[in-house]
Amino acid sequence: MIPSLIELLICYGICFGLMNKATLLHGRLDLFDKLISCSYCTGFHCGWLWYTCSVLLGGTTSSDWNIYVGTGLAYAFGSSAFCYLADSISQLIEGWTPRDEAEEEAEAEEEAEAA
Repeated sequence: MIPSLIELLICYGICFGLMNKATLLHGRLDLFDKLISCSYCTGFHCGWLWYTCSVLLGGTTSSDWNIYVGTGLAYAFGSSAFCYLADSISQLIEGWTPRDEAEEEAEAEEEAEAA
């Protein structure tokens, strides 16, 4: 089974929340800080966690665990790629937002003074 767009958006929402909004998690462990600063890494873990929760809560009763492991990896890698792409696009969009004219004038004055 391949993750649907809705599931990928859910994974990105979880990833974004962990990276940018869950401030109580930041600054506790160095390894955890490094993990949640990378959208690819965080997206990977959000993908397999989402798949595991959906299987456990969905009540699936298949005895073939090879399918679960393979599909879980597909979710994890699909989510990591989608989260990285979505995060990169959102960072580009945030960088292209129009800025206040006063800030631009202040920067121009600082550059003129430096030169």
